[in-house]
Amino acid sequence: MIYLKNIISKKDCDLIFSFLKENTSHTYNSDNTRPWFENNNVFYTKINDPHIKEMVKNYIIKLSIEISLHYKKKVYPHYTDLVLWNKGKSMEAHVDDGAGSNDEIRRVLKPRHYSSIIYLNDNFKGGQTFVDKKKTKPCKGGALVFKSNVPHGVTEIKQGIRGTIASWFTEDFKSCIL
Repeated sequence: MIYLKNIISKKDCDLIFSFLKENTSHTYNSDNTRPWFENNNVFYTKINDPHIKEMVKNYIIKLSIEISLHYKKKVYPHYTDLVLWNKGKSMEAHVDDGAGSNDEIRRVLKPRHYSSIIYLNDNFKGGQTFVDKKKTKPCKGGALVFKSNVPHGVTEIKQGIRGTIASWFTEDFKSCIL
């Protein structure tokens, strides 16, 4: 696991976070912890603002270079999602490579070798990312990177709204999506 400080400038964090808030739902079901089930995410392919899309793409490429250097493997972007986490949201421990899932899910997620979370803000309470048993306090502009087969999750958002860019990377060029 690695933590990269200031992978995105504070100004760009603000621009992407504003876009995310303007393009996601402002209501949510308190019984459901996963934000993407409530239209609180924007898939990279659905970003309709060319400036924001280009900005996100450039940061994901920058992050793929950092991951490649750190792990000494060539990695390529596999998938990216902007996610808004409202108060009360959390995510139980899980893996991102589909291990333990049914065949269909495993087929879709199998190319994921590395996972990352870029924090667009840090003015909320809770919302720590845990990888195995280690918790990371979000810091605006920072990125947490870990292998996709490691259990991880998110503690409950106690106050405020959490904005992130979740990205997955693959060692298989044929699975590159960006």
